[in-house]
Amino acid sequence: DGTNTLICLVKSPGHIKDKELFDDRVVDVLRSLKGMGLLWKSDIQDKGLLRRLCTEDYFAGRRFQFLVHWDPDALANPSANGWLPLHLAASKHSIPVLRLVFEAGIRYFPREKGINFLFRKNDFGRTPFQYACDEHGIEEVMKVVENALADCSEEPLNTTEALLSAAIDDNIGLDGVNFLLQIGRAHV
Repeated sequence: DGTNTLICLVKSPGHIKDKELFDDRVVDVLRSLKGMGLLWKSDIQDKGLLRRLCTEDYFAGRRFQFLVHWDPDALANPSANGWLPLHLAASKHSIPVLRLVFEAGIRYFPREKGINFLFRKNDFGRTPFQYACDEHGIEEVMKVVENALADCSEEPLNTTEALLSAAIDDNIGLDGVNFLLQIGRAHV
């Protein structure tokens, strides 16, 4: 089934009682493997480690931070069916996890690209924003987005540039174009 040691290290066994301690220990193991040259940056994307981590019932925040810090491009690396880590966080996890994953995209990518992760369609035509609204309601999701945008950058979002980028990208859902139009109007 393609499972190997690295994939096992991003999984969180259900029988572990102290999941935070387990997360800390696994990060130590990942650091050691990296230091010994047994874990490469390319493994993160080639094995889909960040996405696999986001599919787990328990969200391992320290492992997420370790992987994203080493390879932020993994945030933009979709699965074979177009799922980004943000799709998985939005459809499977709590508001704090959604915020953490969304903020990582905002921090590691120019704000216009980072915000568009929220509206990137998977092969089912669904965006992380749609999944998050289905799970948590639009009001809660809007709070997450607004707070993340405010907290993650000293400069305001260039809504014109983000809107143009979203409008010409066939992979960005219309909800993203509409969202950017709405916040653009609010700042006029």
